[in-house]
Amino acid sequence: MRYNGRRKQAEVKAVTDKIKFETFVDAQGTAFQEYVSSITAKLPKADKEYQAIRDKIESIYRQYPHVMEVFDTEQASALTEQECAALIQAMGLQNQLVEIEIQTLYLRGCYDGVGYLKKACVL
Repeated sequence: MRYNGRRKQAEVKAVTDKIKFETFVDAQGTAFQEYVSSITAKLPKADKEYQAIRDKIESIYRQYPHVMEVFDTEQASALTEQECAALIQAMGLQNQLVEIEIQTLYLRGCYDGVGYLKKACVL
């Protein structure tokens, strides 16, 4: 039995050695915000739901160009009732994007935690 246990440990170690963990600590010199941005920048290609939501937002902005002007802090903007509804929809979709980003960052933190444990030879 001990032999099987050691063999399993060796197999697990062989697999984990093949996994390249690049954690925040590994990326020394990189500002935290840049690290976060590098993770979330991959979302449009990696997450179909994320890209679909972005596409919906862009569609709203194309259909209602004045909605985007609301975010221009230098000028006041008046919206029609339909544009207000579009703005509310766009903001709701933007919140969905933020939720996906937060979830992705949380999971990345879990991944980094495993990397730290591996580097500390705990795993």
